[in-house]
Order: sequence, then structure tokens, then C-alpha cells
Amino acid sequence: VKQSGDVTVWAAADGAQVALRDGVMIWSRGYGMDLMSAEAPPLSALSRVGGQHSRVYHWLDGSDKPVSQSFSCSISQEPYTNGAPGDRHFVEACMASGGVALTNDFVINRKGRIVESRQWLSPMVGMMYLEPAN
Repeated sequence: VKQSGDVTVWAAADGAQVALRDGVMIWSRGYGMDLMSAEAPPLSALSRVGGQHSRVYHWLDGSDKPVSQSFSCSISQEPYTNGAPGDRHFVEACMASGGVALTNDFVINRKGRIVESRQWLSPMVGMMYLEPAN
């Protein structure tokens, strides 16, 4: 684990890495078709029910060519009975032109910290489940 300001970089034993800003994925390395960067909303936007925001993902395709996709996203809150009292489950539903859709899930505790999430990484990898260590 490496911390730089509000960005935390987690590295696996095989060298694969994922960077999170306040628990929100912003890049990856070593997974194939990596997320080179993401213009992602701040954590406060992900817990604002009915909120609207944009997201832009930048990744490399199978031939290492850069690809970008812009999404329009909305936030809803879903019932959540797992975890600690006060944990809340937010769903970020994102839609791009051409009908491309993705959904990210975030469980945020009463201190306003992401305690588990399922976030999109790339077309090849798909979703990544993250549960930051305490």
C-alpha cells in the first residue's frame, strides 16, 4: 500500500496495481486492457441520492490503442442489511451513447468511507470487487 494525498495504490504480489481516490478507482496496471485513468466523481457525489454526474474512462484496447468513453450517471440507494449498522448501499448507474451501460456499487459507512465496492475496470476485466483494509 502506497499513499499519496487522497490516492491509495494497492499492489498484488504479482505486481498488478489499482489506485483509489477516497475508495473510487481511478487507474489500474497489470490486469490487461488497463484503466489508464478515470475522470470519476468525488466520494461525496456517490452518496447523493438523485445526484447526476459524468464519468470518463480511458483504457487501452487489445492492441494498446487508447480508448475513451463518456458516461452520464445517476445515484440511487438500495436496501442494505449486511455489514455494520449505519452502512448504506449506493448504486451508480451509468449510460453512454450507443446504449453502453455499467453499474458501480458502493457501501459507505456512517463515517463516510467506502467499506466495499464493485467497480468497473475495463471491457476485458469487467468488474472488480474491492474491500479496503482498515
